Amino acid sequence: HIEELPADFVLLDLGAGTSFNTLDLFNYSPGKIAIFTSQVTSLQNVYGFIKSALYRKLSRDFAKDDEILQCLYQGGDAGTGNNFNTIQDLLDHFKAVNPEKQTRLTQALWDFHLFLVVNMVKSNADLKAPEIIRSVCQDFLNIQPDIMGHVLFDSGVEAAISQMVPFPLHQKKSKAMEGLNQIALQLAQL
Repeated sequence: HIEELPADFVLLDLGAGTSFNTLDLFNYSPGKIAIFTSQVTSLQNVYGFIKSALYRKLSRDFAKDDEILQCLYQGGDAGTGNNFNTIQDLLDHFKAVNPEKQTRLTQALWDFHLFLVVNMVKSNADLKAPEIIRSVCQDFLNIQPDIMGHVLFDSGVEAAISQMVPFPLHQKKSKAMEGLNQIALQLAQL
């Protein structure tokens, strides 16, 4: 029913968590956006979510391929004793033993297009957070998320939350709205 809505874009806040329903809805979206802060726990959580979403996608894409699923979820190939610490290890394995599967895996990774947004930015150091996530995703998951932008910390957001009022409706010229507007422009160009 989401596709039938009279809108060019539909944004869903899926919230935290890695239930299959959340992961499937995230993976269904052609414009996956992961929003997080620069706090260490947020970085850990967003990476865990991205990894879970990717593994969920791969498990659905290769649901009938026991060999790929075993290698993906058991971290290795029991028959050869290979251990896969990264998705690149998995790709290298299949390049050697079954290039067709390696090609299919590479395409599935390419299809997992992800955008990163860092929220509540207070300093230039906070702007490094999406670079950290992108680097970890490249190193371990073999995906290359795009950095879509950032939203500056704004005390008006906290006030709006306390009043249970949507923030943008009352603070159109705030620091946070500038970031949201830039992100919206990028979305419109996709």
